[in-house]
This record gives sequence, structure tokens and C-alpha cells, in this order.
Amino acid sequence: VGTIRNGFISSALLATIRVIQAIEDEMKDIEKAFKGEMISIRNEKATYTSLRNLLISRMNPEKAEDDRLKLGEMLLSDVSTSDRLYCALVIKVEERELLQSVLELVNQWMESLDSLGDSFKPIDFVESSLVEL
Repeated sequence: VGTIRNGFISSALLATIRVIQAIEDEMKDIEKAFKGEMISIRNEKATYTSLRNLLISRMNPEKAEDDRLKLGEMLLSDVSTSDRLYCALVIKVEERELLQSVLELVNQWMESLDSLGDSFKPIDFVESSLVEL
């Protein structure tokens, strides 16, 4: 299952970041985080900004091009697919692609939040009428 997948972020991860980003004035509404509701616009922006910064740091953009070039060289030299460096580079490149897809999703959410303001519904929002008790 996991907390992130291609174009997906788990509601548990989002709730956790919302709680971490909450300031004192928002604590009275903290339960909203577990329903996929905005605690506040400020909190939602802080949540997405924090997640965005984490994704970018994990992508290690300074090394991305070097890793791609090295992997390309290895593929052209018919290196064994069981070579440890080759396997590590494949994993790093694929992980960056995953992180990039999630980063694009977060950027879309940030744009929607900016344009919709209070009427923005987070992707993990669950209407109470749809939840079985």
C-alpha cells in the first residue's frame, strides 16, 4: 500500500503533516485533519509546502542528471543487470520519477487551494454522509 504512490498520497500522511503544521490557534480544529478537512487555509498551505520541500530534498536534484548519465553509460556497455551499482541507479531513477509525480500532484493542489480558497476540498476529504458509522 504505502504512503505515496504514483499520483497518490495517503490520507494518513496528509493528516500527520496537518497536525505537525498546526499552530496554537488551530488546535481546537485539529480533528479536521483526520477527516481530510482543512484546519485552515494557512495550515493546508503549510502542509503542502512542507510536503513539497520534503519531496524536492528526497529527489536530490543535484545528482539526478549524473545518475541518469551513469545509468545510460552502463546500459550501453552491456553491464550485467545483477551489478549492484546498476541496480542502485535503477532504483534511484525510478524513485525520482515517483517523487516527481507526487510533487506534480502537490503543486496542483497548491494551485487549486490558491484559486479556490475556503471552498477548496482536500483530496482526502470524506463527507460524513459517505462514511459508514
